[in-house]
Amino acid sequence: DVLARAIELARTELQSAGPAAERVELRQQDVADLREPAAYDLIWLPAPFLPERSLEAALPHIVAAITPGGWLLAGTNPPPASPLAAAVARWNAARNGGNALTADDVAARLGELGLGHVGQRPTVPGGPILVIGQRRPDN
Repeated sequence: DVLARAIELARTELQSAGPAAERVELRQQDVADLREPAAYDLIWLPAPFLPERSLEAALPHIVAAITPGGWLLAGTNPPPASPLAAAVARWNAARNGGNALTADDVAARLGELGLGHVGQRPTVPGGPILVIGQRRPDN
């Protein structure tokens, strides 16, 4: 994360996570600066919180950072119910420094970047949609 406050909150949460917490590395870094090829079996990406330009710059590096056979799990925005809702979502995203890309937008981009088994999984009604994709074992 780029926010020190978010890193501190995560550090506090990890204190109660038990032995599995040793496998988690926290760092203050822009995801667009990620340059670790084939380093991660699973990457969690809270996509709506990134400006669209940053997300577009980061996605190729994120995909490259997944080990062959590894997975990307991205939280995304649910589809807007109407054109007005879409306009409000875009305005909110711009105001808050994020983006209004939908699960369909993110899934399409992951497919373009060569991830396989790209799919979408709903969470709670009206809540985020999880977009998943697997780096092909031969990539």
